[in-house]
Amino acid sequence: MTFAVMEATLRLFLDEERLKREHPVLNLLTREIKEIEKEVKEVYRTLKNLPNVEIEIIDTFSLVGGGSLTLAKLPSKGLAIRPKKFSAEKLADLLRQEPIPIFGRVEEERYILDFRTIRKDEVKIVKESLICILS
Repeated sequence: MTFAVMEATLRLFLDEERLKREHPVLNLLTREIKEIEKEVKEVYRTLKNLPNVEIEIIDTFSLVGGGSLTLAKLPSKGLAIRPKKFSAEKLADLLRQEPIPIFGRVEEERYILDFRTIRKDEVKIVKESLICILS
């Protein structure tokens, strides 16, 4: 069984386009900035008129992770969210407690949500969770 899984994984690496499509982490790492920006704008348009929040689209970066790429940064787009009724730390805590937890980071009293780390099928979930918490 182990060898079959390894073989299937290695075969995937023989086809670069298929690899980018089907490998979840590589798919996120290789996304075009225009695609990320489109998703950020979709969520921004939904949230911008909520009365209890300041929100803006920002240029940000994604940290790639461990191993040989511990310091590598990829350009990204994100939302900087500053709730008016509670702290950014509280927003981070509430989003982590959602049925599908949402993780961002807090910087300068703003909750930063990096959209490179959000799959296309998760955008709706993020949007609905933010509307529910911030309304």
